[in-house]
Amino acid sequence: MREFDASTKAVVWPHLEVMPNVEKVLHTLYADFILCIASNASASHAGDVKQALERVNIAHYFYECFTFADIGFSKPDRRFFQSILKSLDKSPEECVMVGDDYFNDISGAKRSGIHTVWYRGSHSEAQPYADAVIADMAELPSAIKQIEKML
Repeated sequence: MREFDASTKAVVWPHLEVMPNVEKVLHTLYADFILCIASNASASHAGDVKQALERVNIAHYFYECFTFADIGFSKPDRRFFQSILKSLDKSPEECVMVGDDYFNDISGAKRSGIHTVWYRGSHSEAQPYADAVIADMAELPSAIKQIEKML
C-alpha cells in the first residue's frame, strides 16, 4: 500500500491505496510463496496493518505482518530481519525482501543475507546491492524467478 501518514495507525487512515498491479501479483505469488508484510510502522501493530489490508481486500494474501511497533527494532537494523526469520523459522537464503525504500528495505535485508527486489518506481539512479530491480509491480514474478535461478 502507499503510505500516507506513518505517525498514525494505518487502520484509521481515511484513504488507502494499493500500488498498481499489486493484487494481480499477490494472486500469482500466493500459490507458491509465504507472503508477509515487514513494515517500519511505529504507530501500527500487526493487527492494525492487517485491518487496513482488509479494507483494500488484500489481507488474505499475507501469512504474517511484522512491524516496528511489535518487534521493537526498525529496518535497516539486522535485528528487525533476524526477528522475522526466527518467527518464520526460515534462513535468510530462503527469503526475498521486496521494498521501495532502498536504504531501509534493500540494504538492511542484504546485510542480513536476504535476497532483495528493489521496487524503484520512478527512481532512476543505479543501486548496487539489489538482486533485482523493478519499476512496476507487474515485473515482480519475473524478478523472483531471476533470483531463484541464482540459487
